[in-house]
Amino acid sequence: MTETPKFPPIGIDIDGTITAYPDFFSRLSHVWPGDVYVITYRYNKECSIETCKEHNIRYTDVVLAKSRNDKCRIVKELGIIAFYDDMPEAMLECNKNVACFLVRDTHNFDYEHKQFLFSELTGKPNFSWFEQGVIGRMIDKLSKDDALKYQHDCIMLVKLLRRITGL
Repeated sequence: MTETPKFPPIGIDIDGTITAYPDFFSRLSHVWPGDVYVITYRYNKECSIETCKEHNIRYTDVVLAKSRNDKCRIVKELGIIAFYDDMPEAMLECNKNVACFLVRDTHNFDYEHKQFLFSELTGKPNFSWFEQGVIGRMIDKLSKDDALKYQHDCIMLVKLLRRITGL
């Protein structure tokens, strides 16, 4: 008797992806018949697991990437066929056989001008790696309630500083 092949896994980022569309990713994680890996560029696995629980995400494992580029290594190692992330930089090194889905959110899309905001690596400049790290670390130091409350303010502060300095 032949064994039925296992349904391939998917990968989902947390910040700007699950947090931007929690209802969608909760439903997707529960209807997907294969493994669901949460792949995040966070430093704290327990906090990441708590975020998944808060948003009712079914997951096989939460995997901490060492960098945004490291996400593609993880995607390849786990045999993931579809990867959802809000940062195109996290998808640059993914194999061409992986369906990569860019999730639109307030930090990567200018709703007023109706255009995506990309880094110098992927198109129109947005935030540098350094600025993205600063925003992430500012948010990491806040309580969960304050992080949700002030995330947009941190992003807007960096945008304002860039506008003032012309960078």
